[in-house]
Amino acid sequence: MVYVPSVWVKHNENKKKVTLILEKLDSDIKDDDPFTEEDAIKELEQIDEPTVVEKLKSGTFNFGA
Repeated sequence: MVYVPSVWVKHNENKKKVTLILEKLDSDIKDDDPFTEEDAIKELEQIDEPTVVEKLKSGTFNFGA
């Protein structure tokens, strides 16, 4: 499960979408069609969530732990 502080989400209605996008990155097992950080950034930009994009790019999230 990925925790995203509400203050990082620009549009409250996107909270669930943001979490689902980030959870795609949180995997201990790599498969043949991996969802990349670049894919997540594109999706987050499409729903206008710049703070989450910034936090993702800066390494704030720790996935696969």
